[in-house]
Amino acid sequence: MPLVQRRDMALLVAEPHYDATSHWHILLFIPKGQEDTLTEVQRGYALAEDPFEPGAAKHRFEVVVIDPDRARATGYVAKYVAKNIDGYQVEIDDEAALHTSISAIRAASWASVWDIWQFQPLGGPPVTVWRELKRLDKSDLESQLDAKDTADCHRLTAIH
Repeated sequence: MPLVQRRDMALLVAEPHYDATSHWHILLFIPKGQEDTLTEVQRGYALAEDPFEPGAAKHRFEVVVIDPDRARATGYVAKYVAKNIDGYQVEIDDEAALHTSISAIRAASWASVWDIWQFQPLGGPPVTVWRELKRLDKSDLESQLDAKDTADCHRLTAIH
């Protein structure tokens, strides 16, 4: 089985099920031709534990391919982001049968109690480099660039 390339881009949105277990919505962009392999790998993870539990095969893993003629990826993910922040423009949370202004508060509390990241981007450029570069003043940055050009590894990694 070929490996799925790891330059995929994704956004994970976690929210609580009615029983407080984690439920993920994952918006994933992958190269054409890798859909079946990725689906097989992810379904395997989802069913690795207790695969014969009643309803496991039906409820643990579902793939929804977004039809670009009917919807956009941004609309799909915006609904779940809004639903878990303040419910703006969503109104009713069908899964919780509550107004989203209430379910958003509950989702934020759930995430805080269980230390769950509600929104997690994957595959984009690392934020750490940007944060570290913001800390540098211009002279430090010039020194780092000089170190890079002269292959001075000690000076290159000594960011203060």
